[in-house]
Amino acid sequence: MQKTADDEASERSPATSHVIKSVRNFDEYISSVDTTTPVLIQFTAPWCRRCTTLKKEIADEFDSSLHWLTVDVSEITSLQERFHVTQLPRFDVYCSGRTDSVEAFDANVDAVGRMLQAATAARPTLELIDDF
Repeated sequence: MQKTADDEASERSPATSHVIKSVRNFDEYISSVDTTTPVLIQFTAPWCRRCTTLKKEIADEFDSSLHWLTVDVSEITSLQERFHVTQLPRFDVYCSGRTDSVEAFDANVDAVGRMLQAATAARPTLELIDDF
């Protein structure tokens, strides 16, 4: 019997976020992850209902291999300032020194998926030519 996409989705472990408790905790986590692996950072606050909804949707959409950090900007204001978070929900993806972000009304599961896919896609390299 052939498995359907729904069967596979129900068999995989859902993604879980790692709740960041401090700036040091954030920096340690980021430095411990392979730089070629995308890290999703969700900036949120307890009063943001859309943040809660998106958190559940992301958990349902992605599997447990996703490196996903949740930062409560009402608790860790220095990270809010460091990343210039002005609107919620806000998602950033970091991979190989490249960053992408999406926030407010543009933030949705599809946008997060596109950012994660783009982060791991091959990128052109600049080749310098000496004889010019």
